[in-house]
Amino acid sequence: METKPKSFSEAIDKVQKSLNGHGGEVKERLEAEIKKLEEKLDDLKERAGEEAAKVKAKVETQVQEHPWAAVGIVGLIFLVLGVILGLSSRRKSD
Repeated sequence: METKPKSFSEAIDKVQKSLNGHGGEVKERLEAEIKKLEEKLDDLKERAGEEAAKVKAKVETQVQEHPWAAVGIVGLIFLVLGVILGLSSRRKSD
């Protein structure tokens, strides 16, 4: 019975051995694809960080322009959470 590989590189090595000499090509292609994926992931992280900064700035501006609205929204959120938690704890005790 064949055991599962413990890491991605071990899995690649197993595939390489099973391909009888063509495994080097497969490993190189897989490593190239992994590198492309890592580059895309880094790009996505960078863009997500930029978008998060834009959203943060927009929210901060809105809160500064309308502080009482922000306080009211936060209060409403906590009121709803309190009601939900109160109802759920009430059901558990019944």
